[in-house]
Amino acid sequence: SGFPVITNHHGVAVELADYNQVTGIRIESAKSWGIHGSRINGAFIANNTIMSSQNEGGIGIFDGSGPIQITKTTLIGSKGDTKGIRIESTGYTATDALVKWNVINHFDSGVEIYGYDYSSIVSEISYNDISSTRSVGIDVESLDHNVSSTAILNNTIHDNSSNGIWTYSKSDLKSNLLNNVFYHNN
Repeated sequence: SGFPVITNHHGVAVELADYNQVTGIRIESAKSWGIHGSRINGAFIANNTIMSSQNEGGIGIFDGSGPIQITKTTLIGSKGDTKGIRIESTGYTATDALVKWNVINHFDSGVEIYGYDYSSIVSEISYNDISSTRSVGIDVESLDHNVSSTAILNNTIHDNSSNGIWTYSKSDLKSNLLNNVFYHNN
């Protein structure tokens, strides 16, 4: 009953395998990522709370294929160069990412979607509340022959020290930005 608490003072709190579903847990004070997946096929992360991940950030998915869904999760950072959510794809991987209805605050950056080296990322980032980031609220980049498209819709980004949304492409990035709200950003 309730939210079971998971922590790891020496590394990642939850390491994902293919098509894992992580729901209804509270992660506190992980040394590395709260939730991490590398070279996985699919992940479904919903209705969690991630607090104070120390060195990397809240959720990190690297070279994941298939659907990656991160919804209705609260992520609260604590220090330094940490990421709320980072999804990165390299080397011919194809990622389909949904980041929706999350609350993200006190990280260096809120949501990062990075594509490199002939990969492909299709992402939707919508209805998130992102606040108190030190660098950027949402950062989507397409680099090194990556082909990506993103829809950034209906997010609220506030009380940040820098940019609200940053999209950058040295390759092929199609961006659709609509109905995002910004206030009290520097």
